[in-house]
Amino acid sequence: MYGLKRFNDQSLAMDLVQETMTLVWRKATLFNRSKGNASGWIFTIMRNHSFDMLRKIQTNKEDTISEDLWPLYDKQVETHSVDFLENKNLEKALMLLPLPQRIVIEGLYVQGLTQQELSEQLAEPIGTIKSRLRLALTKLRQEYEHE
Repeated sequence: MYGLKRFNDQSLAMDLVQETMTLVWRKATLFNRSKGNASGWIFTIMRNHSFDMLRKIQTNKEDTISEDLWPLYDKQVETHSVDFLENKNLEKALMLLPLPQRIVIEGLYVQGLTQQELSEQLAEPIGTIKSRLRLALTKLRQEYEHE
């Protein structure tokens, strides 16, 4: 119940329970009955791990956004078929982005660079690259929803 309230996603809640039980098993020797009961100790482990999961989700937010935005592109790569109209629409949408955001999108998705490689190539902090990516993907999603 705690995981469902925290994540609003059954699979993440189940992951939380699974990982909590694994941590309880590994840390069982650390339990001290004089400091409290077992259920409180287990809940503390679950709560702390849920914070870790939320932090991980937050830092990977741009990956989640990109997975939502690029399924057609991924399908084209897999089947090696190219939809000329879709490519034109994507090029048009890319041209609407501010230059710094367009450079990030092209570096990551066209050149295939990692965020770290692009950060080094552009001499920009990794946080700046991530912010530009998040903004660009949000704008591209809005553009596609608008069409």
